[in-house]
Amino acid sequence: MKLDNKSIKEITKRVTKLNSLENELSYSKRFPISITRLTILKFLCKDTFSMCQFAYYLSLKIKDNMQIYDREENLKSIITASLRIMKNILMEAQLDDGFGIDNNHINALKEISITLRDSQNEVKKLKWSNVRQIHNWNIFLLEQAIDCYIYSDQPEMGYKLAKSYTERYEPSFGTGLIPESLESLKEINRFWNAYLENTIKILESDGKRKLLLI
Repeated sequence: MKLDNKSIKEITKRVTKLNSLENELSYSKRFPISITRLTILKFLCKDTFSMCQFAYYLSLKIKDNMQIYDREENLKSIITASLRIMKNILMEAQLDDGFGIDNNHINALKEISITLRDSQNEVKKLKWSNVRQIHNWNIFLLEQAIDCYIYSDQPEMGYKLAKSYTERYEPSFGTGLIPESLESLKEINRFWNAYLENTIKILESDGKRKLLLI
């Protein structure tokens, strides 16, 4: 995404909608808010550098909340490695004209992604479909964060990560954004508000994108 006044205006419009959604959810007492309201993230994630920063930011939060069970002990070093690779990609990115990811980094993330998926590869056969059984949701979230790098040209990956990060179910509400989703939504908005502020500062200075670490 080219950084100019027009792009700042469009980014501001989406971030304002995210903030309004947070405010709306704060006062939602009876009905869930449709998770599709988060599709505005697809626009923000069109910029691959921004989406990968977003995925890395959430990955740090995911790791902080992650509980590793005994049968997953072998994943600890792999999870740490995935975060290190994500950060290295961001630090090494050439920000002048585009955002490219070295093939060695991509291949390493693909191997990690396969290992994480294999740790939760049990499939339950239902009447109409097969459903993958997820025992550790945070590991699944990390898979989706890694996908933002592997498929960095697909902005819907950022939306899918945000959807899985925030969507909840509660019998009295249903499925979607419910009060229990609020803290997760706040984390998402914390990133995009900081991103907008950082982008405005960049445009007012030399116009070159810089890594945002919150």
